Amino acid sequence: MFRTKELRRFHTFAFPDYPGGLYVTSGVSGSRPGYVTACAWAALLLNGQNGFVDGCRQVVSTTRYIAERLVKIPGLVLLCPTAETTVIPFTSQVFDIYQLMKNCGKRGFLLNPLQFPCGVHLGVTMEHAKPGVADQFLAVVREEAELLQLRSFF
Repeated sequence: MFRTKELRRFHTFAFPDYPGGLYVTSGVSGSRPGYVTACAWAALLLNGQNGFVDGCRQVVSTTRYIAERLVKIPGLVLLCPTAETTVIPFTSQVFDIYQLMKNCGKRGFLLNPLQFPCGVHLGVTMEHAKPGVADQFLAVVREEAELLQLRSFF
């Protein structure tokens, strides 16, 4: 695609201190290329404004539901307890939060790693807003956190 490595060098941007880990992207739009905007527009056309807004409300309320219950799981701490987003960052000073991430991933719930401080985050979507999914996620996190806490005592 590029005639020389020197030309390719100007096509990427690297941000080594990003809280999510080393971040390298090949475009100005970062990890949010134009197709995301196109998909949002298609969802708006498919569902209509009311359906789109209702979906947003469901995701926001599911985010709050999960966040309110995550803080009740022993060993977990929200990194941004008052954030008004659909991303829930959390950590633990009791056990390896990255091991929790791996264990939850094996059980079907993907978390993304963070750094500075060590942590993970869940990006809440319409999938999480489906009946029972948020409670299933919370049950998995609780079970895995309890197991990791037990292991940390031995």
